[in-house]
Amino acid sequence: LIISSQHIHLDHDNCLEIIVVRGKPTEVRELADKLRASKGVKYGALSIATTGKELV
Repeated sequence: LIISSQHIHLDHDNCLEIIVVRGKPTEVRELADKLRASKGVKYGALSIATTGKELV
């Protein structure tokens, strides 16, 4: 599922982690839920995009 990730130090106590994934929507949502529930995670958001290929 995970294609790429980027870790950015915001300040001494906080980091920003960006994770790019590809997969079935249910699997992606499940991964996002698990990541948000992980110890130390203060905030998590899921943004979903599509190529539109499957919409036509």
